[in-house]
Amino acid sequence: MGTKNRQIASSFETQTSGAVRLRSERDASFTETVEVVVGTATLADSNEGTINTFDGTTIRSAFYTISCNTDGDSEHQAQQIYVTHDGDTATLTTYGTLLHSASTIVMYDASIDSSDTVSIKADPQISQGLNFSFKRIDTPKPT
Repeated sequence: MGTKNRQIASSFETQTSGAVRLRSERDASFTETVEVVVGTATLADSNEGTINTFDGTTIRSAFYTISCNTDGDSEHQAQQIYVTHDGDTATLTTYGTLLHSASTIVMYDASIDSSDTVSIKADPQISQGLNFSFKRIDTPKPT
């Protein structure tokens, strides 16, 4: 098992900027930068709000890992979200939802506007504010 772990670890290189580059055995000069966007957001009340946006003119899809908790930090929800768009409609799917609550505390939706800005919206299912932290990995549009 240790040998496989070392082989996997040697396939990646971390730059001083924090970017992770993938090495390829087929072409040693080929590397791909994977940018991880890290962010936070707060919704002060139970109204739906946008917690993150990205440029749909350059990004085709994004993969999020999102954690949210209530203002009092008594309830938590974590999940993964995959969002994509076709330039007119944004769609998402959520999975891997983990609840530290009696029920779901937030639901998510996606939209795209006329400027091709894709928005991730959070709809609190409880009557208090929520705090969010997330990591996002983007997949660019094919050229």
